Amino acid sequence: MEINYYNNSSQTSAKDYFSLDDSDSLILYQLARVMTIYVQPVICIAGLAGNIISLFIFLSKDLRKTSSNIYLGGLSACGSLFLVALFLVWLEVTGVRLVHEPVWCQSIVFVTYVCSFLTVWFVVCITVENYIFTFHLKKATYFCTVPKAKIIVCSVTAVGIVIYLFVMWASGVVVVKGHTICTESASHPRVTEIFTYIDTIVVLVLPSVILVMLIGAILIKHLWITRSEIRTRLTKKEKSLVKITRVLLAIGINYVVLSAPSYINKIRFIIMTAFTEVRPTITDRCLNQIFQIIFYMTFCANFLFYILWSVNFRRGLKRLFVFNKCCSYTRDCDNGQQRMLRDVT
Repeated sequence: MEINYYNNSSQTSAKDYFSLDDSDSLILYQLARVMTIYVQPVICIAGLAGNIISLFIFLSKDLRKTSSNIYLGGLSACGSLFLVALFLVWLEVTGVRLVHEPVWCQSIVFVTYVCSFLTVWFVVCITVENYIFTFHLKKATYFCTVPKAKIIVCSVTAVGIVIYLFVMWASGVVVVKGHTICTESASHPRVTEIFTYIDTIVVLVLPSVILVMLIGAILIKHLWITRSEIRTRLTKKEKSLVKITRVLLAIGINYVVLSAPSYINKIRFIIMTAFTEVRPTITDRCLNQIFQIIFYMTFCANFLFYILWSVNFRRGLKRLFVFNKCCSYTRDCDNGQQRMLRDVT
């Protein structure tokens, strides 16, 4: 997934890009600028906090006994890394051009590509589990196990790292008008073009088709099935698995809805540049930036779904803060006792 770099070093006014009669483009430019400067850091900070908290909860002793929580933990981890990289990119707005420095440039690009790959395929894994819970509940206790989930998470992570090692040498820093810019390397244009098509297939086309098909089937099933049918002749384990389906479905739908504008726009860009002589305009780039920021919201929305629809997550959240409160209270008591002993002696 591409990250758009806001070039603070060459700030120009909107009038430099658009004529006074081009009011629609001017509005889009201002909207993209405001969303980049003010909305993007809020997404990064709020999303990072939510993902770190979620990671601790899903990997806690009680919740890591469920396979779905292993995937959700992986989703939280790669979401955290992505948001850190995104925040480093945003720092350019404040004048900190870390992303345009050697090594930092390649590292940030690599992290964003890998985390985008892992995010979409973890969502696919979560949706597949939801599909099994919905259509093959009796087999879920066999297929949806923690050891299998750990193997899948490790395998997907390894595949993502191997695929995107290419961007470490396909990207770099170039000097443009006296400023260093992090961009793709011009030394292997054909290879970079082929890689773009591969990335589009493995991160955009293939997982999107799978998600739309599975989520569509799950939604149809939920429209026809009744609560009484769900609860008949189910074991305690199976009933607990059924309760998970709502939050898993919300995660899948959230990803599809928020990523759709960015994905559709990216396909339009690829078709435009590959089969026509037309090149993206400033208006196209503004729309792309707006759609990208909408996509970034997927990394902080899941935390809200966990709180709203997962009883176990709320319990884990409560235990996490109660534990921290107890630890703080214990430290205060110990410090008080030590002060008393010093006063006595």
